[in-house]
Amino acid sequence: MKSMRKKSLPWVLSLSVVLSLGLFGCSSAVSGSVATSLPASTVPGGTATPAVAMNSPQGWWHQNTVIYQIWVSAFQNGSTSALGNSGNLAGITAALNSNYFTALGVNALWLSPVFAASSLTTTSTNKHGYDTTDYNDVAAIYGSNQDLSDLITAAHAKGIRVIFDFVPNHTSNQNPWFTDSESSNTALHRDWYTWVSSVPNYPGPSNTSIWPGSDSNIWHYGNGSYYYGIFGSGMPDLNYNNPQVTAAMQAVVKGWMSFGFDGMRVDAARYLDEGTAPDTYADQPATHVWFDNLRANVLDAFPSATAKFMMGEVWGYTGSSQTATDLTYLNDQGTPEFNVVLDFTWPNLLISAINSGGASAVSSLTSHMVQDCTSAQNVGGDLGEFQSNHDLAASRPYTAYNGNAPKIFLAAALDLLGQGIPIVYYGNEIAMPGNVSGPDTNMRQPFDWNTEQTLASTTDSLWQWHSALAHLRTQYGAWNTPSITSVTTDNSSFLAFEISSALTGKKAIIVANLSGSTATAHLTVTAASVSGLLGSTASDSLQGTTLTVNTLPMDGVRVYALDDTSAVSVLNHDPVPGPASL
Repeated sequence: MKSMRKKSLPWVLSLSVVLSLGLFGCSSAVSGSVATSLPASTVPGGTATPAVAMNSPQGWWHQNTVIYQIWVSAFQNGSTSALGNSGNLAGITAALNSNYFTALGVNALWLSPVFAASSLTTTSTNKHGYDTTDYNDVAAIYGSNQDLSDLITAAHAKGIRVIFDFVPNHTSNQNPWFTDSESSNTALHRDWYTWVSSVPNYPGPSNTSIWPGSDSNIWHYGNGSYYYGIFGSGMPDLNYNNPQVTAAMQAVVKGWMSFGFDGMRVDAARYLDEGTAPDTYADQPATHVWFDNLRANVLDAFPSATAKFMMGEVWGYTGSSQTATDLTYLNDQGTPEFNVVLDFTWPNLLISAINSGGASAVSSLTSHMVQDCTSAQNVGGDLGEFQSNHDLAASRPYTAYNGNAPKIFLAAALDLLGQGIPIVYYGNEIAMPGNVSGPDTNMRQPFDWNTEQTLASTTDSLWQWHSALAHLRTQYGAWNTPSITSVTTDNSSFLAFEISSALTGKKAIIVANLSGSTATAHLTVTAASVSGLLGSTASDSLQGTTLTVNTLPMDGVRVYALDDTSAVSVLNHDPVPGPASL
């Protein structure tokens, strides 16, 4: 019988946080991590060496990436005196400079829409930004183009990539393109939008009849005609049958990528082409061709040293139908399309499994985490895994698990340590509430910095747990272009899977207890040694091909390195989540 080895590791945190956590020892970085994928160690007053952008073999986003999604208006204002829903770009830059994201362990930021929009005003109650009025300028409430440049520069200096939210399907009805289009039948931009003289009488997306003048429908009255707008009269759809529209939007993407962005999330991707017959408002062949061309002609044309990526929102199905559709947007009949597609199946599947527990939950999680994620990888892409976001996809974890700290911890671990690319929505690391049963503003409340300061210095807090998980993923080589396989266990209520990297040779096993009580399980592994990476693994042991996981707490998680005697632990005990952790 071989005992588990145990070391400690100081992940890259701000000096004040390291001193307050007391979690990590003084060992060096994980042996075998990919140095070029990591920022230089930084502390207040120190310096950072920009990370090298990579595209080997597929792109930086495959390589130990954790994305942090920021709702800009709700995050932080650059002025400490500004409170409430008044976040701006300077506030994010300040968080970068104070090492917030470095301490949390994330290495990519996804910004909500920052370009000039009808909803991005000081008086707007829902600053969503998906109604663009000018694709070339930052919204005044967020700052200037220079402020955006400063943010990207600060992020890159920390080895952190930055992604923007691109809205190609529609504009604001206050966009100069549309106001000109509406002005007359012969306007310069008339054919930049879809106009008809009378409303077609066939079902819309919600299978309801289409009538003019109602935002529950998709045709809207304007100056004697009707225009198409699937998201309401305030957001008319662009007409991609017009080559001028394609040229203009490709120029927007190329311009902002050249500006310094590392990638983009594409809003409402499935609605780009409307078709010309009933029920052809989404997922049309022309939509796929458009994004195929955008990737080939614009994104992939950038040098590998500045690799760009595209992540799609393809929301509108349930279960296997959603996943099957996702795969078509990763690979269009053999042609690479999106690099990543947001996984809208995952949030509610995860909530249901963790809340129910047992063997059926393990089966459901294994099917999606292993089989579906592998299917995505096999067609050349990845699924983007998130627990909640700015829309009504799912309640925030605190609300979804009714404040049950162990379940919230378990959900964070499964989201961050799977094969897919994890996306942490701002505030989930500090257990902010947000109920899907209500307006989307429930999911867009101001970040609670007072709670963050408390949790960052509280032992076994959710913030510290997120930091440990994110640093494990970003700095241990198993998640460098990872593959996932299920692991056999004698306890059907234990979830076990292996993450491995062909690039680094690193392998890790993740074990989670969904049995409803403290339990022991025996796993079948092929390894000469195992070393603890996370959790109370000192009493666990490997004998032959059997790894014994002793007394794992209910909803607990442990992680082990295989055949890596130099591996070190990010957390050498099983946390005891409770009310004070949140």
